[in-house]
Amino acid sequence: MTSSSSYSVDEGTRNFIKIIVLKNAIQYGGKARDETVISKIIAQRPDLRSNLKILIPEIKITLEEINALTLDEQKALFARIAPHESAAKKKGTADHDANLPALHDAKMGNVVTRFPPEPNGYPHIGHAKAAIIDDEYARRYNGKLILRFDDTNPLNEKPEYYDAIREGIEWLGIEPDIVKNTSDDIQLLCDYGKKLVELGGAYVCRCTQSVMRDLRSKGLACDCRTDAKNTQDLLRKLFDGSFEPNTAVLRFKGDMDDQNTAMRDPTLFRIIEGHHPKLGNSNRVWPTYDFAAPLEDSLDGVTHALRTKEYELRNALYFAILDRLSLRKPSMLEFSRLEFEGMPVSKRKIKPLVEKGLVQGWDDPRLPTLAAIKRRGFLPQAIRKFVLSLGLTLSETKPPFEALEAFNRKIIDPQCIRLFFVKDPIQLQVRNAHPKEVTLSNHP
Repeated sequence: MTSSSSYSVDEGTRNFIKIIVLKNAIQYGGKARDETVISKIIAQRPDLRSNLKILIPEIKITLEEINALTLDEQKALFARIAPHESAAKKKGTADHDANLPALHDAKMGNVVTRFPPEPNGYPHIGHAKAAIIDDEYARRYNGKLILRFDDTNPLNEKPEYYDAIREGIEWLGIEPDIVKNTSDDIQLLCDYGKKLVELGGAYVCRCTQSVMRDLRSKGLACDCRTDAKNTQDLLRKLFDGSFEPNTAVLRFKGDMDDQNTAMRDPTLFRIIEGHHPKLGNSNRVWPTYDFAAPLEDSLDGVTHALRTKEYELRNALYFAILDRLSLRKPSMLEFSRLEFEGMPVSKRKIKPLVEKGLVQGWDDPRLPTLAAIKRRGFLPQAIRKFVLSLGLTLSETKPPFEALEAFNRKIIDPQCIRLFFVKDPIQLQVRNAHPKEVTLSNHP
């Protein structure tokens, strides 16, 4: 091992640092971030960790130089000093050992996938599975990946969570071609909601939540469904601020007799008052996931929408909405959620633990968040190989966490220094021994 006192930064390491900084700057619109750059460097080159104090000044100088360039200049420099990486991104670098089936109706160069997390918490290993599968298919078909923040509930979204998701995705080595927010299209989505009413595919409902729930469970329609005379007036009031929260919603006109309860006139828009991280207080009426997801997928050009099987019953609604609006329909593919034995792999379960102080933040090593897994010393390559080894199946399985550890060991063992520790050693003098310089094995 090289001692930090004698370490000097070689040209190869300088070039490696510059490539990492450039990739980060391009990812974040022209401004690299020192914390994510440093973590990326250590993740890809664990051997540099012991000399980090010496490297930090070099990293900061490189950050200043790269951040002073325009985004176009950064892209040009990246293509010049890392042509192999630039070419790999264009051609796709799929893991051909991945146990993933071919996509239906997929054409090379035309596949567009999307990863749509809600910024209401830190990403966990379940998000990693979805993001990696989306990324893998985009690479395999030389297509594009969209990172789309599903931010349509101002009461849940926080700037911290947008950043945590982006950093988690970057740590996994995923570089989306497009980064956007569903809230960017809020006016367009509202316009389509109004159009759906005009086409007879939706209506404003003023029933209480309890009444609505009761009628849906019984398969009965409410009077609001057939109140055609007041439809336009109610629609105007819904969007102009006349109604208070929980007093009116926009519902899809489905089939109240359908055995699939997801088709029994679900809510498409609701009133939520709160400060949105991107839009402030400018909007009160927000689309539900059921409405926003199919619209965004269609309008964004997504060709293959992949999501977990928990949405299986909602697929009929997804396509029905697009049919009513005469919009293009992506192909749909489902896969099982990723859960570990004895671990809560769900923001719904993790968030209360963090908020109540039962764990020490989102990166508590006991949690399956990416921040926690990273803190435990796992490498992103191990997570990718583990996820892809599971394949694309609908079967619910809960592998032990040791399965992920096994993939991590395969990667770190060849480069990990392991030495014996002797507590309270006794010094010995060996007489008549010939001097010899030896190097201890990493795995004695």
